[in-house]
Amino acid sequence: DASLVSLEQVILIEGSVDDCDGIDLGTCQYLLGVTYIARDEFEKAIDALVEAQKLKESMSERNSLECASVYNMLGKAYGKRQMFDKAIESLVKALRIRKVELGNDSLDFGDSVFKLAEIHLAMNKHDQALNCLEEALRVYDVQEADADQIVQAMEMKGDCLNEIDDYEASAIAFQECIKVCHRAFINHEEVIALLSLKLGKAFAKLNDYDNAFGAYRESIKILSEICSPTDLRVGDVMFEVGVLMCDQGSSDVSDKSIQCLNEMIRIYTENGEAGHTHVADALVQKATILIDNSEYEEAGAAIDEALKIFKVSLGDGSVEVGKAMLLC
Repeated sequence: DASLVSLEQVILIEGSVDDCDGIDLGTCQYLLGVTYIARDEFEKAIDALVEAQKLKESMSERNSLECASVYNMLGKAYGKRQMFDKAIESLVKALRIRKVELGNDSLDFGDSVFKLAEIHLAMNKHDQALNCLEEALRVYDVQEADADQIVQAMEMKGDCLNEIDDYEASAIAFQECIKVCHRAFINHEEVIALLSLKLGKAFAKLNDYDNAFGAYRESIKILSEICSPTDLRVGDVMFEVGVLMCDQGSSDVSDKSIQCLNEMIRIYTENGEAGHTHVADALVQKATILIDNSEYEEAGAAIDEALKIFKVSLGDGSVEVGKAMLLC
């Protein structure tokens, strides 16, 4: 807030006082845009960065590294507003300048490539996103970048591979993320827990039950230790364990599956989230198991509760309501 106030005051002074030659207004507008992005005020960020772009270009700095920084942040702001064409245009400008001025092994070049990957992924252009991520990771490897940068790009790669159903490659990416976190010797426990959840889901898609359960156990263990056994994210992992057990099909496992789903529902209820759609999802999954076990009365009660939640949260005509009705 203090940074924002100071920058706005500088810009106000420049606009009201004739002799302010010492003020670099373009840089002030750039810093103002960066501050707005940090505050998630993306419309204001775009306005400030567009003004910074005009000022920098008017000073014959169109191909300067400072101008590249403006293009880079403007691309990010446009992306947050889902103005993807403008985002790509701005990031490509930043890439061209940084490649010429710094080379394609520089971290600044890698940062622009990574931001471009984010835009492609948001547009569901997975092949383009993967190409950008591979290039960003190459740069990070050459420059021995911070673990946070590597993990962020590698995790996004795993997410992208998951979206195109390449679960084996996705699992490898998440495993590599976890290795990087362990090698960094810094406080990445929460990140490892969430990566382990993603890894478990990838293994589950591959029907690799042992490794899936192992990854889920690790996620629950870490989250229980650093947060609480009743943390909502523990409940989310319990749901995945319940679904995985159900997929195995045996009656013994189906009982354990219901136990996991009940535990997830308990955790959400204790956190005041009994009406969350995740609870409804768990109730539908539970009802499916109960129907398979010919326990129709209890299954009906679970479906009724799930329908109440879906109707309140999503509306009577939602897809989720329709799917739950099919179980009746």
